[in-house]
Amino acid sequence: MPEADDGRGRAYRKRARDGTPSPVLLWWVGGSDRHPVLDAHARPAAAIAESVTPPVPYPPRTAPADEMAARTTPAVRRYEAEPVRFAGPLLARQLREPVVAQRPA
Repeated sequence: MPEADDGRGRAYRKRARDGTPSPVLLWWVGGSDRHPVLDAHARPAAAIAESVTPPVPYPPRTAPADEMAARTTPAVRRYEAEPVRFAGPLLARQLREPVVAQRPA
């Protein structure tokens, strides 16, 4: 992280003191389950130095409904085909068909 006293750090600290801190841009990375800072690491350093909470806008993690449906349907079909591939058609049929038991008399 850059020093809070370098050129950009001083400018960001001045903005934070004036009440208009520069935003810190984040992005969701699912593999690491974190929000890393995209750019401008001097912005959070200046906010920390001035004890100010900067605005943190970041894009939502959702996809449009049509794009989600286009990706979900093939994935579900591949998942449903797994028992046939690994266990054979007989076991796959048994897994799909409901088991109806009768009560003892």
